[in-house]
Amino acid sequence: MRFLERCDRLIRLRDRAWSLFLVLCREQSGFGDFHLKTTLAIAAADALGLCDALDRKRKALRVGLPEGRASATTLPGKRGGQNSKRLSKLSLETQAIQREVQDLLSRLGPYVDLNLEDTLQSFLVRWNHDVQAIAEWELLGPTEAPALEADGGLYRDCQLLEPKNKLTFRLNEDDFRDASLRAGYIGANAYLELASVDIVSDLILQAWEAQSAHSRGLISDLGRQLLDEARHAELLADRAQALGMNLGHVGVSLHTWHLVRSFPSLAEKLVAQQVIQEGVGLDASALNILRLARVGDRESSEVYAQITADEANHVSLGIRWATRMGRLPLDSLVESVGRKVQEIDPPPDIPVAVESAASR
Repeated sequence: MRFLERCDRLIRLRDRAWSLFLVLCREQSGFGDFHLKTTLAIAAADALGLCDALDRKRKALRVGLPEGRASATTLPGKRGGQNSKRLSKLSLETQAIQREVQDLLSRLGPYVDLNLEDTLQSFLVRWNHDVQAIAEWELLGPTEAPALEADGGLYRDCQLLEPKNKLTFRLNEDDFRDASLRAGYIGANAYLELASVDIVSDLILQAWEAQSAHSRGLISDLGRQLLDEARHAELLADRAQALGMNLGHVGVSLHTWHLVRSFPSLAEKLVAQQVIQEGVGLDASALNILRLARVGDRESSEVYAQITADEANHVSLGIRWATRMGRLPLDSLVESVGRKVQEIDPPPDIPVAVESAASR
């Protein structure tokens, strides 16, 4: 493959992966199945990872060359049709990118570009899993919207509570000794992480629509967080099921989703979600490491240890980008957002379990 042809193929592949990434983020709000939503979020993060890698490679290869075709500056049309039809289209596009990467690899030839070859092969390992997971969901058939609980533009495959009626109760050491109560708490936490998947997907779309100087860098950081949130949801769901609880047993509310969307600016939303909400998650997860270890549940404790490390990064992300984007100094912005959070949805005093009372 000639040098210029290789550059052109990289540009086209990057643009196609970028378009799919945006579509996957947008389509999050059209599905309610727990594991399907995490599957789509992971695929979106992998597609963005390929875009970032190809952007770096493209800059290295195209010194002195004319600019290639720009990515689409508008999102695809409004979502419509049945869930199964939309998922089928997503499945076809993931498979098309899979074939394109495979073809590009086959035509590179040995030792032509080892860096590019390694990039594409690493991506393909992850993408093959994404393609298979989405195809399996397509065969299974996602739950249609009318059969799901709906609130605020989102769907869930469990009972939804009014945000103002979210269930809370204070936990103590003895509560965590009860396996069923522990499972209910962890299962409710899984759905809170799923809400973060929706929130981060929405923030990505808003950052792209803003088309500011900060958009691309912020989207890359949010894409990495999207992968974290999907992984957290899956880890907690798997742990709750291992303790004997089926997903959907505990009613949940979308109070975090409503809270973040109540703020007008992207900087305020970042403070509400990444600084305040993720900060609460950081504190709660750090405490859960110790509390679960004390009752002998090492597996659950290790899950929260992984989550704690990620939450610290998410808080740093929020601070960094709110500082760059906010019109107010960071302290003033956090104080202003914090007052509104206290009015709309006061964070729990740690340790308090939100939306878990039904599991007692």
